[in-house]
Amino acid sequence: MGKRLPIGGGRLRTIHRRPLEIIADDHGSVTLGWVDAGVFYARFIGTLSIELSQLHNARLEAALDRSSPLHYYADARALDTYDLAARGAFLRVVLGHRSQFKSVVLLTWPMGITPVTRSYMSAIGEPVQIFADERDFEAKLLETAPLARGKLDPNGWVLPPASSRAPSR
Repeated sequence: MGKRLPIGGGRLRTIHRRPLEIIADDHGSVTLGWVDAGVFYARFIGTLSIELSQLHNARLEAALDRSSPLHYYADARALDTYDLAARGAFLRVVLGHRSQFKSVVLLTWPMGITPVTRSYMSAIGEPVQIFADERDFEAKLLETAPLARGKLDPNGWVLPPASSRAPSR
């Protein structure tokens, strides 16, 4: 039997899960990828380190190179904390490519929309929308990307699936 590798060990690792990719370290993860035509999605869990942020930003920039302009959705409902440099690096990516975004839609972390979040939103400017309510975020995502429900973890949704029954007469 081969040598077993330790889980984590301080190294970043990438797990490809079609159609999304998961990038993780010992304290956090980012799930990202295309959820519909022209719609790039990222979900942050745990701690967002500068290393995870750099990989996320590189994937986002590659997506912008392939399909521009695009809609970007980021779900931070499960984010516990982040490196301040990670926030600044993401801001630089968005500002550097502002014309390539049709929209930037963010679901903020459990602390809600704080004064820091408002200043962040102000720095980005249009076309950014920040939601504190998961249902509003999911409704906006499904409006833009109807195929997202089938590509994201079915256990992660707050909104129930649309009824498959035909309307009654």
